[in-house]
Amino acid sequence: MRHIRQACHGIITLSAVLAVGLTAPPGIAQPVSLSLSDIIEAKAIDSLSVSPDGQWIAYRIIAKSVEADSVQGQWYKIRLDGQGEPVTLGRPFVPLTMPLLSLPQMGVSRWAPDSSSLYTLTETDGAIEVHRLSAAGDKSVTRDAADVESFSLSADGRSMSYQVRDPRETIARTQRAEEARGFHFDRTIITDGLPLTDNYRIGSRATTIRRVSSSDLVEAGRGALRTKQIALSDQAATPVPRPAVTAPRSIGPQDIVAGEARLPLGKTGMTAVLRQVDKGDVDGPVGRNQLEADLPGGKHVICEASFCRGAPTAIRFVTFDDTRGEIVFLSEADFSSRTTIRAWNPVTGTTRIVRAETGALDDGSIFVGACPMVGHDLVCVETGPTRPPRLIRIDIQNGREDVLVDPNAALAAKHFPQSRVITWQDPSGRPWNGVLVLPDREPPKRLPLVITTYRCRGFLQGGTAWLASEFALAQQGIAALCMNTNNDIVGQRDASGAISTMQPYKDLDASYQAVIGKLTAEGIIDPARVGIAGHSFSANAATYAISHTSLFRAAVIGSGPTIDPGTYAIVAPAGDSWRKAVYRVIGLPKPSDDPGHIWETVSPALNARSVTAALLIQTPESEYLFNLQQYAFLQDAHKEVDMYVYPGEGHMASGRPIHQYWRNKRSIDWFVRWLKPAAGGG
Repeated sequence: MRHIRQACHGIITLSAVLAVGLTAPPGIAQPVSLSLSDIIEAKAIDSLSVSPDGQWIAYRIIAKSVEADSVQGQWYKIRLDGQGEPVTLGRPFVPLTMPLLSLPQMGVSRWAPDSSSLYTLTETDGAIEVHRLSAAGDKSVTRDAADVESFSLSADGRSMSYQVRDPRETIARTQRAEEARGFHFDRTIITDGLPLTDNYRIGSRATTIRRVSSSDLVEAGRGALRTKQIALSDQAATPVPRPAVTAPRSIGPQDIVAGEARLPLGKTGMTAVLRQVDKGDVDGPVGRNQLEADLPGGKHVICEASFCRGAPTAIRFVTFDDTRGEIVFLSEADFSSRTTIRAWNPVTGTTRIVRAETGALDDGSIFVGACPMVGHDLVCVETGPTRPPRLIRIDIQNGREDVLVDPNAALAAKHFPQSRVITWQDPSGRPWNGVLVLPDREPPKRLPLVITTYRCRGFLQGGTAWLASEFALAQQGIAALCMNTNNDIVGQRDASGAISTMQPYKDLDASYQAVIGKLTAEGIIDPARVGIAGHSFSANAATYAISHTSLFRAAVIGSGPTIDPGTYAIVAPAGDSWRKAVYRVIGLPKPSDDPGHIWETVSPALNARSVTAALLIQTPESEYLFNLQQYAFLQDAHKEVDMYVYPGEGHMASGRPIHQYWRNKRSIDWFVRWLKPAAGGG
């Protein structure tokens, strides 16, 4: 990672810039110790793995530094009984990133069968190898001419099987040969904004990636997958007993086959059933699962409670407490971002709360995984609006919890602006929720408001893609509402059965209006000074809102909108492009076949003259092309618009902490300029 100290030398240090950027205005409680760097640098915990002997949990911490502009990973292990301090495993490393996302990939690890060491996939000098980590050191195991994609250990730990494709040098020659001939333009070519070749880095090595599905990206010319095997000759000669085969203790949505997943409930004789009652649609609504049970004697029962049915992430982990005859599961309303541990007794039909919601519980994955289980304990990463990640152990019988490790203890102890969960309904009666953050002022009255979107899971860092910190906005005297999007707005159909054109964005506008009305009626905000920050799905929502309503005075988007006709040619230029689904799901026709002139009525760019909000575009390089039609048309209409592009960044624009810092600072400054009464904007 590039170091930025030299760039700042002789001008002003980054910490000084930060202090200036977040100085609290008069009337706000002093001192405010929380800084923008603090928020960005909250340490992530992920990649949890329980040792075979059940004594240890391995985990990875990802740490960011704004000043050094670095992202660093480190593996640890800690005893599950809570005794002792974390043990460092191996050396620090730079995490591999997901192509076109700028997010760390989840760590891949396997415990040695005797629980003495941890094997991981690690990038070293542009090569992806298997390393063996222990408290004593870090050793490369594979040393192959090709990158390792996956691996497994033998039962006795004395040999390893691993999977590779072509050697790195072969892949490079194949790519260079294709470049010399010119490559055929097809749906694998990535047209979003990055270079067409050498558009991804694995450490120091540049390579070319191609799209092989709507979401999967791979190296061009990588060759076929093959398996190799090596002996781990320096492993201890002590035989490792083969662990007894035990029945599974949990199921989740990933286990559903032919419409259901089944889990025998120990000595009770019952079977938990997670049933898929609605498959959903890849181009439309999400599916629905339901919790049921088979009782001894053949009786089948369904849990009738509302929380026993929902989207896959609403019931993502099901286990049992055989001492009480209960099915225990992680329950999360489809769009609440807060987890409750619940128990259901299929015989009596009763339910109880084992652990009430305080925030989110998962395995630290951004994709909302499940907590690993040991005995009657769940091991979870806990996060909440003002609770940066920590690792906890929870007893599923009584909800008792113990903190195993808290790498963010110092951050959690700092002063945060007041925050609370609020709920409301849109005109259709559909429920919505979010986290409202208010300046330290009593009572809050007729404040400017910024709505951040569209998921508020865990520690608040500015909504999806960390675009505009709610806490930093509150420090500037601006109320901030991080708003969770209701999944039910996606994929709605009209009377003819067709996807309703732009309905998700129309429903969002109705929800924005409803919550603005609610907070206005409570005297908290001034409805004439409201802004919105959107990224990805909600970049579309924000640009549609500012071009089709008068709700907002200022807006910031962090990625490229896809609802302008000029963007269609970038997103889905090939006839068989996977990404044409982007338009099917919101009911938009091809711009080249639009006899009803629908694009003219919905496109933000084509309705630039209707825009009254000042728009700041802060886009990763991979999506800057998406913004050009809107940016040009707004300038032609003499509207307030500005744009910054962050080089080398993918969709989430978070590969470099310095980019996260400047995106946040510019967002905050933009909202201060256009929403604060003394700012002189508009």
